[in-house]
Amino acid sequence: MVNIIPDIKVGNTGTVFIARITQVNPTIPKDEITGDPNQRQAVDLTTATDTQIEIESPRGKRYLLPANIISPATDGRITATDQDGIFDREGRWKVRGIVTFDTGNFFQGTWRGFMVGE
Repeated sequence: MVNIIPDIKVGNTGTVFIARITQVNPTIPKDEITGDPNQRQAVDLTTATDTQIEIESPRGKRYLLPANIISPATDGRITATDQDGIFDREGRWKVRGIVTFDTGNFFQGTWRGFMVGE
């Protein structure tokens, strides 16, 4: 059996999160979408007015961290740093990116899990 040791520990501060906002390539017909990551493309964040990274604890408490766009905006990447030390328990945490555009369109990314250890 393999034991995976989490890189993030309870009490850590300064953890940097990077999220990539993607969408299904609009040239793919709806009946051909399979969920394959190769069918996705970065969302252009040039006109984004608000970016956040949302973190969820193992017990469901959510934290919103203000995020910055990583240049170039066409790569769809945002980053945020935990300055407050939100990791108060071990277990499986989740993270996703959230972006609002000047048109009012709103993107919430897919939750991705990661482990926090003692």
